[in-house]
Amino acid sequence: MEFQADKLDSFRENAKTQFLAGQFDMLMKQRGESEAMAVSDPDMAELAEEDIKNVTTQMEALYLQMQGILEASKTEEEKPYGVMLEVRAGAGGDEAALFAEELAQSYLKYLKETVGFLLLNTNRELQAEATKKQRLK
Repeated sequence: MEFQADKLDSFRENAKTQFLAGQFDMLMKQRGESEAMAVSDPDMAELAEEDIKNVTTQMEALYLQMQGILEASKTEEEKPYGVMLEVRAGAGGDEAALFAEELAQSYLKYLKETVGFLLLNTNRELQAEATKKQRLK
């Protein structure tokens, strides 16, 4: 397998593949040392060749893994998922709470009409749970 230098540079620059690129560079250095040992010491040539095969296999696996990560991140950039919205009332008492509720309802209506959503909980649900716990005490 041929490793493209420009892709390796992009792997090193990308935060998601930076660690794996560092591991890849260490393996590349190890393979170079094994190749030098195979040439310089005929007695160690067989062991060095075996090491070169193992290291090359690991390098290929890392290279393919880094390519997969970059391809997946391109998909994430096209369609981002996992947005969480929390609407809270700030200082202002009842008026702030009313405004926060109206804002949350506006977002919920928009999401229902466009992409859909999953509502985890609301303040009213949390208040009901807290009241129930206080009654049990």
